[in-house]
Amino acid sequence: MVVAGVGIGMAHALLITKKRMQPFVVTLHTVLSTPTARQAEVLTALCQRAALVTVFTETARRMVTDAGVVAADRVCVVPGRVRGLSQHPR
Repeated sequence: MVVAGVGIGMAHALLITKKRMQPFVVTLHTVLSTPTARQAEVLTALCQRAALVTVFTETARRMVTDAGVVAADRVCVVPGRVRGLSQHPR
């Protein structure tokens, strides 16, 4: 399942995951430093149901664990790009 966006997209993803029993991984492309109360509520519920949460940076990992969105042992940093590679390989 791929969900883009924040808010309505996440709420829809939460509904889908409540109806399905398969494990799933949540990848957070953007972690908001000041989410609305609803965004924080939905994000926390979605991440707590996930088998694993991935983020692109150590800063994002710290933000979600410090906010109590997900336990530290269930969040993994997967760098968004490999250093040293050109964006347009030849």
